[in-house]
Amino acid sequence: MAMTSENGPQLIGNDRAELLLTKIAKLNRQQRGAATYVIAGFDDYLKMRSAIWLAKALSCTDTQTWPCHQCPACQQLNRGLNPDFHHLKIADDKKGIGIEQIKALISQLSLSSFSASSRFVIIENAETMSESASNALLKTLEEPGSKIIIVLLVDEIINLPQTIISRSQVITIRPVSSDQVYHHLIDHHQLSRGSAKTIANLALGRIGWAERYSSDNNYLNERLKLSLDFVKVLPKDINDKSIYLQELLASAPIKNKLWQTNDIISIWQGVLRDLLLYHLGEFDLIQHSNLLSNFEAIKYNFSGKRIINALSTLAQSKLYLQANVNSQLALEQAIINI
Repeated sequence: MAMTSENGPQLIGNDRAELLLTKIAKLNRQQRGAATYVIAGFDDYLKMRSAIWLAKALSCTDTQTWPCHQCPACQQLNRGLNPDFHHLKIADDKKGIGIEQIKALISQLSLSSFSASSRFVIIENAETMSESASNALLKTLEEPGSKIIIVLLVDEIINLPQTIISRSQVITIRPVSSDQVYHHLIDHHQLSRGSAKTIANLALGRIGWAERYSSDNNYLNERLKLSLDFVKVLPKDINDKSIYLQELLASAPIKNKLWQTNDIISIWQGVLRDLLLYHLGEFDLIQHSNLLSNFEAIKYNFSGKRIINALSTLAQSKLYLQANVNSQLALEQAIINI
């Protein structure tokens, strides 16, 4: 026996990804696995949870139950003290991961390991790597060295260069149903049924958002305010929408990076989908149940065709973001053309 269900990745609603991850851990503990993995999906929480679990599973010294969460290797990872664990993410003053960060990583990997276990690398938002950074990393992926595991976290696999994808094994984290989120919140967070239902609807299938909403009332309130402010500005003119956007960009959640541009667009899309569902009389499917009176007030301003066009505009804005268009410009174009 190597692993119990209690010690597994616990990827709520992603049984296939969980099974694949446990197989990968077993193979690598036997030194028969791949060296590079891509974990793709829009739930940052579950992606990082997957990567951290794999790092623990490969470094754990318990031969019977891994990861045991108790051995010195597991405890080092818990405290962020494992010298063979490297975590790259976008620097605060940068838009993406640059060549300097990748070069520094390669230099660290060229040094001897501090222990006999695997050296483990997580590259967060790997799709933001510059072309030069991707090319530099590619050389390492081609010859990663002994016991070096590199995990790239991305929203969509298509945003990585094909040369990197072809050298990686892909694990996909899929959205979770509202019912699964609801029962997770009831069973593991002891929320009231009403609170669990509200949060499950708002989470858009992302356990990470649900976890954050359930543990941080301020975060939940900010989320509710984002959707309310958006629905209020929808029928306004361009000048009012421009003022709204400037106030949004100057707000604490944006300046403190609690919300990314892609998150804001996803919230806007959710509000517009709900407005469309309201038109169709599908009230039970509406995500933002707190906005029903607002939908009633603006339903004559927005025909079904206009809502569909607005959703198309927002989808295009996400493509602009993937092409590294300035985030403020992408939001301006979106809100003006809705």
